[in-house]
Amino acid sequence: MSRNKYILFFVCLCISVCVSAQTGMSSPYSRYAFGILHDNAPVAYRAMGGVSIGMRSNRAINPNQPASYTACDSLTFMFDAAARINYTRYEDATGVRNKADGNLDYVSLQFPIWKRHLAFSAGLLPYSSCGYSLVLNDVIQSSSYSYTTTYNGEGGISEVYAGLSGNILNWLAVGVNVYYMFGDIENARSLDFTSSAINNMIRGSYISISTVRLRYGVQLFHQFENHSFTIGGILEHAMPAKGTYMELSNTYSDTISAYKEGMHLPWIYGIGGSYTWKSRLTIGIDFERQLWGRTTFMANEPAYEVKLSNSNRLALGIEYRHNPYGTNYAQRMWWRVGASYRDSYISVMPMRDWRVSMGLGFPLRNAGTSFNVAIEYVRRGSKNTLIENGLQVTINAAIREMWFFKRKI
Repeated sequence: MSRNKYILFFVCLCISVCVSAQTGMSSPYSRYAFGILHDNAPVAYRAMGGVSIGMRSNRAINPNQPASYTACDSLTFMFDAAARINYTRYEDATGVRNKADGNLDYVSLQFPIWKRHLAFSAGLLPYSSCGYSLVLNDVIQSSSYSYTTTYNGEGGISEVYAGLSGNILNWLAVGVNVYYMFGDIENARSLDFTSSAINNMIRGSYISISTVRLRYGVQLFHQFENHSFTIGGILEHAMPAKGTYMELSNTYSDTISAYKEGMHLPWIYGIGGSYTWKSRLTIGIDFERQLWGRTTFMANEPAYEVKLSNSNRLALGIEYRHNPYGTNYAQRMWWRVGASYRDSYISVMPMRDWRVSMGLGFPLRNAGTSFNVAIEYVRRGSKNTLIENGLQVTINAAIREMWFFKRKI
């Protein structure tokens, strides 16, 4: 496939992801603020619990860590596209429900600009997702009036990123990502009474985001004999999230309120490390903290304010490849396992996100291209509210081709 075909394919995939960015999520926990946040680790790292901050490889595009781009080969163009399928089981006081959905996930590319000293990456990623539909029946205790409450939500926020990474020394790399965030989220709640004596009620909210944010990364790395170590860090500073927030209430008449201010993005910092032995065994660990508790979501309008809290994420992963040059195909495959834990950033709906993951990498013979699959078991929520047990399968094609070399005539 020529360069122009790759570029055209990349653009078409970006358009497809943009078109389908409003689907692919089913969780009542996505009702508040920006919805469920995504980690955006590449598929190979998702199978390792989502570790990424201290990961550095010439076979994976790692947009979570902008300092990692210079790990790519000096003559290699890389392209990555992924899709995911979710199956979720909900348990609460009203019973048990099942839901299946899926979507294109992300697309990204990466290539060197100046040997192994400077590299560039760009792509389209999901930032957050919202999607749920609940119907609850109840009766007003002081009367015989019964009613049905319906909750619906859909949408999501996507982000186009462009990143640059440079090796300052033979053991030190720095990088920066610029993200343009865009998307819409709609939430609606309706009360329908069986008696005509009481008016039905509808209340909804609409968020439209169009803003820019930055992420900085640094990695220190060293290799001696059969051992290599990497320590990395990331940082994002707090800033307003530019966009529009609207509330709609419908009882006797329509009431619409619109606000241009009141939404913010948090300080984020993280640290991670990895150890690799003989290009066969890799162990990685991440810790990330998002300071949502220092930000506000419509705090200037108390009627619409959502209380936020700090969120922590901890991840651990292992990758094993028995023999990269083995004659047996199973010896050349990557075998991965991992686990992660994350707090909710929503105070009014606290929940914990536990994940256990595993995956495989399938290399193509005589090529740098590989296919990867990550299977994640997700448990989210608490017995006091709602428990979600889900299975998420993500598949990607990671293409590596030699582009930047002079052909001999």
